[in-house]
Amino acid sequence: MANIDTSNMKDAILPAILAVIIGILFIAVPGAVLFWGMIIIGIFLIILAIVQIKELNGVDPLSVIMLVLGIIMIAAPMLFPTLAQYILGAIFLVVGILAIVDAWKDEGMEKILGVLVGALFFIMGILLVTNIWGITTILQISGVILIIVAIVEFLKAIKF
Repeated sequence: MANIDTSNMKDAILPAILAVIIGILFIAVPGAVLFWGMIIIGIFLIILAIVQIKELNGVDPLSVIMLVLGIIMIAAPMLFPTLAQYILGAIFLVVGILAIVDAWKDEGMEKILGVLVGALFFIMGILLVTNIWGITTILQISGVILIIVAIVEFLKAIKF
């Protein structure tokens, strides 16, 4: 039987649950998601920033960016409705690139899972920025990707 280290699980559970909830909403009600999705993603970004600050025992540029964008998304989710998907796409592109770069310091399965998460966020960002299938379809695809990311992040937190 494998020896499982669960010390990182508590920090991974809340972001994973939020990603699954957001993913389900993207799939089930894409029409209402643009407004509420921005608010939920804002909350998600703030929580991720806080978790990252806690893990690093300090503030880094990515934490500040996530925190500021999270606050803006909550305060004014429809301030620029036509730009909302492009803002979200840009966020996902940056998060994807940073996740891939960050994953290179890991080894083995954690490295593979980290690169996978980064690639999924990057793909989601490209879909949102290019808008090739329309926002409803893109949100539904993004929902599936978020659920996959949540599962992968949870698996990364459990070290075998």
